[in-house]
Amino acid sequence: MTGVALGLVGVFASLKIQGVKYSATSSLVQNDNNYTLVQSYTQYVQSDKFNKYMKKEIKNSKWRSKDYRNDYSIALATSGSTSPFFTLTAVSKNEKYSEFLISTATGVFVEHIGQYFSSANVSVVNVKKTAGTYKLKSRLFKVGIIGFIIGAVIAFLVALRKMLFAGVIQDGMFISDVYGVKLLGSFDLNQESK
Repeated sequence: MTGVALGLVGVFASLKIQGVKYSATSSLVQNDNNYTLVQSYTQYVQSDKFNKYMKKEIKNSKWRSKDYRNDYSIALATSGSTSPFFTLTAVSKNEKYSEFLISTATGVFVEHIGQYFSSANVSVVNVKKTAGTYKLKSRLFKVGIIGFIIGAVIAFLVALRKMLFAGVIQDGMFISDVYGVKLLGSFDLNQESK
């Protein structure tokens, strides 16, 4: 029971502390046969130049006054070294903001990638307009399991301590009550010897 309780406490604490994050994605494709460029696009998404363009777009949007406007991440994932397809993912704590971010990041990427790589020829395959929760189930499952294990270990240690260090014989009648053996005799350790 302690394990379940600590597992639930861990799940609720994780939700309260970290909150729920939302992700939105877009799929893009390298149009020519120069697939080796796709592996380098990650560097561009992480560059100061890309971040400067993103901040400029956010500053010119309705999100400019929100306190979480800078609390987001944009990541690029490739489909392998020989695939022309790749995805952009935007993650933030607000569902609508994630949707805005992926639209903006996709636009910024397509518009400015040619300045970073002169032979880049990229097209948008699709932009997922609705954001979904970002790794929520797996994160809560991990936290719940860890809390359950910690709670079970604590309960085991408390029970072990109780068995090892608590007095086994509670009173003078314990042996006769539990084992059915008649009381043979007793003595008081507090009496002074004469």
